[in-house]
Amino acid sequence: MRDTFNLALPQGFQYQEFYTTGTWVKPRGASMVRFMLIGPGEELQSGDLDFPQIRKAIRNENKLKIVYRDGQRRESTRIIWPIALAFFDRVRIIAAWCELRKDFRHFRADRMGAVEVLKGRYPRRRHALYKEWRKSL
Repeated sequence: MRDTFNLALPQGFQYQEFYTTGTWVKPRGASMVRFMLIGPGEELQSGDLDFPQIRKAIRNENKLKIVYRDGQRRESTRIIWPIALAFFDRVRIIAAWCELRKDFRHFRADRMGAVEVLKGRYPRRRHALYKEWRKSL
């Protein structure tokens, strides 16, 4: 049986491996995001994305135009405002505001096709978006 780990990262994420219980539990008095730690030897699914480019877009508050495939393999083109890059289970996730859905969404990197960094910044500060995203969880 695996040990359970809790790590508090500067951005406020809390990762927890949940293999022992198989359930996600929201901690009392906090709205921390729960993610799973990946143990040694686990291969992450991430597609062919340029993660340094995505991290730079997050830091510079640039919008991204992405081609995304949902769980049924239907493609859509989205304009997103990326605010965080994280790991969940065995995939990388981009947390972002989605202009199409007008809400926060989590995009699996292995389901993303073409990614284009758009010029100019998104209209709101990333820090403010990040706080709203955490409240929405």
